[in-house]
Amino acid sequence: MAKSNDPRDIKNISLKNKILIGLAMFCPFSGFKKLLYRMMGAKIGKNVFFGPQSVIISKDYKKVDIGDNVFFSLGMT
Repeated sequence: MAKSNDPRDIKNISLKNKILIGLAMFCPFSGFKKLLYRMMGAKIGKNVFFGPQSVIISKDYKKVDIGDNVFFSLGMT
């Protein structure tokens, strides 16, 4: 998965996905975040944990494929 820290990337994301990203960012529950990313098309493996305020931004979530045993935390790149 290619990473980008360019804030302009958010301009190319649909309004629906921007809303779901906003919900994911402020939701403290990892299970709910996984549900939101899956709704956007991401594939998420087993034992994946999203920490508070962690967020994944992608132009195409169908290309996001997260393997097993992954932890996301705020500030990690």
